[in-house]
Amino acid sequence: VTNGSDVDLTGVTSGTVNVTDSAAVLTDLTADEVNGSNSDVLIDGASMVAGDVTTCGGTLAVGGTSAVGGDVLACGVADTITITNNATIAGNIEGAGGSDTIAILGNASVGGTIFGGADGADGSAASDAGDTITINTTGTVGLVDAGLGNDTVTLANGTVGAVAMGGGNDTATWSGGTLTSFNG
Repeated sequence: VTNGSDVDLTGVTSGTVNVTDSAAVLTDLTADEVNGSNSDVLIDGASMVAGDVTTCGGTLAVGGTSAVGGDVLACGVADTITITNNATIAGNIEGAGGSDTIAILGNASVGGTIFGGADGADGSAASDAGDTITINTTGTVGLVDAGLGNDTVTLANGTVGAVAMGGGNDTATWSGGTLTSFNG
């Protein structure tokens, strides 16, 4: 899907789905991986992505009962990642560089760590800036590692194994949910 195409695809089976400079709603998708570049991508319904999902310079939402078997990887620009409804991410979410917005909502769960930084899809962890990470789910999150920059982490609901704030003038707000460990 390229160059300004806006598509709504249902029931597609593919090895790799690439979305570039476009918008795509992918419902009940079965794929090995999904890559978004300067695009708005919604993975919804009962989609199954066996491997990784990347977003570079766009927005990514995973909803419905969709499952990602690998990681969600961003790039060295400001990305927006929302995991909602009953969606699950088996691996990590890596915001990489830039000022990212990451939200885990509804009953969504992340099995691994939510990194504000980390390498992401392009190895840009060193350029990580102020990220905003919001956890407001009835689901679970393994860990949160804010990374570099002036980050904001909000835990409103959910069960989180640990939160580690990174370097910078960080802000953490805990108004609900269960947190096992905090390192600020």
